[in-house]
Amino acid sequence: MKKIFTLIFCVFLLTACESLDYNDPLKYNNHLAVLVIRIQTPLDSLHNMLLTQKFAMQDNLQATFNPNDFDSQNAEDLLLEISKATAEAQEVLQEITFAEGDEYFKPALKKSLPNLENIAKENFEPIVEILKKSENKSNLDVIYEILEYGKRGYLDYQATMDTIIIGQYKFKMENKINDNMFNLKFRLYVAPQLRIEN
Repeated sequence: MKKIFTLIFCVFLLTACESLDYNDPLKYNNHLAVLVIRIQTPLDSLHNMLLTQKFAMQDNLQATFNPNDFDSQNAEDLLLEISKATAEAQEVLQEITFAEGDEYFKPALKKSLPNLENIAKENFEPIVEILKKSENKSNLDVIYEILEYGKRGYLDYQATMDTIIIGQYKFKMENKINDNMFNLKFRLYVAPQLRIEN
């Protein structure tokens, strides 16, 4: 999935982004959406990785947690990818323009993109550090340590994506864009019996 979105972004840059000054609202919308997707994809992967680890620990709460069972290098790589994609997106936001003006989508991104990186750093990175260093603790004890970070991260992520999605929706409505290919979504879904608050 990550490779697919990277490919989409590269093709999009080559075909549509010779200039960051747009007259076409659809191309402008798509460029902004891809900036979000490049952050959202590793952020989703990291969230799902941490959630999968939590579910595995829930299967045997009294067992001793083994840090070697957690792929901390992969988690750290995803954190780095989120940070890099956020920095690149913020650079683009400084320069990209739409000829008729944008009161909705770009302002939503300026407000929200730093939040996406902060969600990773303030909520998911502490979980990674706890899992790396938790030796001689039961799975139950480790879950108690990470639970609040996970719940807060999920809720903050959903609220941030809501701001972005509403901004995109209002821009598309104002400019009568009917193409849905780059509609942004809050993609995380957890079956009721596996929700993070359990």
